Amino acid sequence: MKQLLTLPLFIISFTAHALCENERNHGNTMTINNCYDKEVKKSDQKILQVYSHYKNALNANEQKQLLDLQRTWISYKTKQCKFEVSASGTIANQMSSQCMINLNNRRISELKYMQNCGLESSSSFCANFRPV
Repeated sequence: MKQLLTLPLFIISFTAHALCENERNHGNTMTINNCYDKEVKKSDQKILQVYSHYKNALNANEQKQLLDLQRTWISYKTKQCKFEVSASGTIANQMSSQCMINLNNRRISELKYMQNCGLESSSSFCANFRPV
């Protein structure tokens, strides 16, 4: 089972690593870091888009719960990436960016899954889509 989980995480990690390959091959530290910063911002925008779309389908109480959950997840993401990136120096920013992008991609998948009622939710929204 561990091997099955490792492959998707490797693919996600490789994808994030390949994002700024041109800058890594031909740029300097500043252009590489700028590229990764832009990629993190794009990733943050994507997660916000998916989150907002999901939130709009929920009632007011569920929206509050989702907001609390998302705030907790953001705190987790920040702490997880600080823990994962123990490096210092010029590589630290790139590693932190890759971590943020990887976790954002995972969260996007989770939110899409939740929105499509893949979780056993008591949400009245999901009740309409459950098979009888």
